[in-house]
Amino acid sequence: FICYSYIANSYRYDDYIVLKPVIPNSIDQGGFAWHLHHVQCLIQLCEMTGKIPIIYFDKGYYYSKSHGENWWNYFFVPLTSNSVTNRVVNYGNRYGYQQLESLPLKSVGDKPYLYTNLTFQKVLRPIPGDFQKIYQKIQLNRQFRQKIDNFKAKHFKKYWVIGIHYRGTDKFASYNDNEDLKENRHFHYDQVVTHLKGHISKLPKDKKVAIFVASDEEPFVQKIKQNFSTVISYNSSRSMISTSGLSLDTKKCVAGSTSKECLKLKKLQEASIHRGNNKITPYKKGNDAVMDIWLLSSCDELFRTHLGNFSGQPGRINPGLKVYSL
Repeated sequence: FICYSYIANSYRYDDYIVLKPVIPNSIDQGGFAWHLHHVQCLIQLCEMTGKIPIIYFDKGYYYSKSHGENWWNYFFVPLTSNSVTNRVVNYGNRYGYQQLESLPLKSVGDKPYLYTNLTFQKVLRPIPGDFQKIYQKIQLNRQFRQKIDNFKAKHFKKYWVIGIHYRGTDKFASYNDNEDLKENRHFHYDQVVTHLKGHISKLPKDKKVAIFVASDEEPFVQKIKQNFSTVISYNSSRSMISTSGLSLDTKKCVAGSTSKECLKLKKLQEASIHRGNNKITPYKKGNDAVMDIWLLSSCDELFRTHLGNFSGQPGRINPGLKVYSL
């Protein structure tokens, strides 16, 4: 993959669109796949406008200053060279950006454009994107490509691998919102097991089946291991809480609410691997997200319990992946 580049004395700052972390709300800095989705939208926007993408993720759950100022580079090949990225961002931070809230672009002075949540909501959300094609420009760096390849060679090679992703403690509604949980309820673990067993029973008998399980809940991983003979998982950090069958009505919850439902929500927030207060390092959180997403994309089939950015990424990475949504 070749980075975008310009000769030092020939570029203009308004040739670039800068994406910094898009923060959804006051209690959420955005999960890993949320930021991945915005990178894909940035690439789409640049293809539409002829601009050059700059990613500069300098805060959020995955930022660790000891690993560098831009956490995108911890895991991925830069879309634009680091020297150009730093030059454009330093200029924009010093002299300001052009807010991008409509198309066509109208440049007012030689300043880089800034992709914000308004860019997403007003400009990009109404436009369908070919995210599978866009994903061809998102490349893991050498370290993570090697980690993925090594894991697959060790664990996937002999099997027809069925991936299952169960998002539990990290999947809770924001205040006054039920998000996209079906009937505002998490699936019961037993429901997932029943679906998987029913699906496997219909496969050819000569297939050697293994389950690759990805979840932010250790009880779910143990449930899968209790019910299937060959189960594979990455050593991701997980919560010990089970959200099996959990249903919460959070429409009346605000910060400081003391109702039974709102206290349950607070408990989930605190237990969340990515959004909670815990001792898991930012780099480890990002490492786990990358490994689970790309390993799920390497399965032969994938079952996802919740619609959402995380479980949506594997099918974008691997267009040939069979994806079933429970």
